[in-house]
Amino acid sequence: HGLVSLLTTLNRARSEHIALRRLRGLTVHQTTDEQILCFSKRVPGEFTMSGEDDIVIVVVSLDPRFAREGLVTLDMDALELDEDAVLTVKDYLSGSTYTWEREFFVRLDPGRMAHVAAVTRIEE
Repeated sequence: HGLVSLLTTLNRARSEHIALRRLRGLTVHQTTDEQILCFSKRVPGEFTMSGEDDIVIVVVSLDPRFAREGLVTLDMDALELDEDAVLTVKDYLSGSTYTWEREFFVRLDPGRMAHVAAVTRIEE
C-alpha cells in the first residue's frame, strides 16, 4: 500500500512538471551532510505551457536507518535566480509548503526520507 501510494505521488509530480520528464537541466547542490543529496531540475519558461520556468528541487537522505540533517546551498546561478530570491515550494511527498532561500535547513528521517518540492512562487 505504501509503495503504491509513493509511486502514484511521484508519477503525478512527473506528469505535472516537464522538468521531471527532461534529461537536461539537472544541477546537484551542495549539502553539509554527505548522506543528503540535493538536486534540481529546471526547464526555462520558453519550453513550458505556462511560459514560466519549471523548477523542482529534490532533497533525499541516503541513510535508511538514521535521521540526517544539514544545510542545503542552492546554486542560484544554475537556477537563473537572484542570490537573495525567496522560493515558495510545495512538497509532493508531504503536501507541506515551505519557504526556502539560497541556504536552508533540512531534517530527514527514516519515516520521511525526501522532499520532492516544486517551486510555486519566486520573490526576487
